[in-house]
Amino acid sequence: MITVKQLNQLRYLKLEITAEKERLESVTALLETHAMRYDAVRVQTSGEDDTLGRLASEIVYLKQLIADNMKRAICELLRLEEFIR
Repeated sequence: MITVKQLNQLRYLKLEITAEKERLESVTALLETHAMRYDAVRVQTSGEDDTLGRLASEIVYLKQLIADNMKRAICELLRLEEFIR
């Protein structure tokens, strides 16, 4: 029998993945904006470099977080599928 707890875990994972994807899109857009401004002006300030580096790092982190949560969701779904059979 599928428990309420298992269903809630799947709902929570879906919400997490959705929020992480939205944040990834936001950070990616912000990085592109900063990169375009950086390329257009060719500003050689460490502040802009730091911002680009921080945003790029956050993108890598979010992509890994999304991948990990999707793996967890797939494992939960497979476990539920075995139970249903």
